[in-house]
Amino acid sequence: AASMAAFEYDNRRNRLAKSPRLNEIYGFPPDHEITLSDMQRRCHPADIERFRETFAPEPAVPVQNFEVEFRLLLPGDTIRWMSSRGEYARDPEGRLVKTRGIVMDVTDRKHVEERQILLMHELNHRVKNTLATVQSVVNRTLRGDARTDAMRRDIEQRLLALSRAHDVLTRENWESASLNSLVAEALRPYQESANRLTAKGPELRLPPQDVLGLSMALHELATNAAKYGALSVSGGTVEITWMIEANPRPKLVLRWREQNGPPPTPPQHQGFGTRLIERSLAHAEGAMVTLRYPREGAICQFELPPRSASPNPNTRMS
Repeated sequence: AASMAAFEYDNRRNRLAKSPRLNEIYGFPPDHEITLSDMQRRCHPADIERFRETFAPEPAVPVQNFEVEFRLLLPGDTIRWMSSRGEYARDPEGRLVKTRGIVMDVTDRKHVEERQILLMHELNHRVKNTLATVQSVVNRTLRGDARTDAMRRDIEQRLLALSRAHDVLTRENWESASLNSLVAEALRPYQESANRLTAKGPELRLPPQDVLGLSMALHELATNAAKYGALSVSGGTVEITWMIEANPRPKLVLRWREQNGPPPTPPQHQGFGTRLIERSLAHAEGAMVTLRYPREGAICQFELPPRSASPNPNTRMS
């Protein structure tokens, strides 16, 4: 009922244990004495190498368990997706003796996943079309009035920043997104200042609501830096760093720091950009945003409970 079959492969004797159910899944008669070569011939050409690695005389990396997905190309050009999980049994000297496990037909699940991905891209396409329509309405409404030209440009740039954040999330199926990618996309319009922009931190992944909030806040900070701050003069620099701090409780801390620019002036009144930055993480319980304006340059610090982090401690520069 589960479209599943068990298998046991004797690596020393190059022999598969008889299994009528395994024969059926691979498209052979129940009484056929299936071999590893039979199974490999049924593999989709694009997945043969993955199959060979699983059933190699000795895996390239010494592991105990394996999990692999591959396609079968069955008679009649029927393609079926398989998921296989199992273990490598070894003798006391550590030599591979048997490869055993189960194989399950997951074609229906794969089709559902493909439809989800298609729908996700279609939804993103429609959202971007809506943003483009809003941008056009704003442009036509405010066009031709010198007093509103700056307002129109600000709105258009914010819509583009929101669109770029959607692109980052769509590439990850709206499950989470890399903080490195988020920062890189937010700073992309300022590539001419790339030698004065540095970003450094561990590989972290954030949920969608944090990605959207931080993207918009970073856009506002970069815009302000280009207009009035460190990026408005030739020697100014911006440094973005992030880390997980443990005390007094675990939290993600991201700092935006400007240096060697004009001495910053605290805003006399809270404009939309400042409110957007300060409220970018309002949805996240325990999150905090702090803006400071020391003479050396503006500093903005974001603090939020860490959602998830990859085990890779290496950092990436952008």
